[in-house]
Amino acid sequence: RSSSEAGVAGRQSYGDGRAGKVERSLLVITHYGKIAEYLEPDRVHVMINGKIAVSGGIEIIRKIEDEGYTAL
Repeated sequence: RSSSEAGVAGRQSYGDGRAGKVERSLLVITHYGKIAEYLEPDRVHVMINGKIAVSGGIEIIRKIEDEGYTAL
């Protein structure tokens, strides 16, 4: 299996429990899908061998966890 990285753009969470969109982006590169799920990204990009192999929503992370990278 090749090495892979997922980058995610996130949401802002306010101290009083509100959550909402902000007009900025966050790039997180990780091998751990749980981090992406915690951040609740709008977009997920999965890189394989240095190239974006697939883009979409958080469902991509769940598919990788359930079926592995070969499912992409």
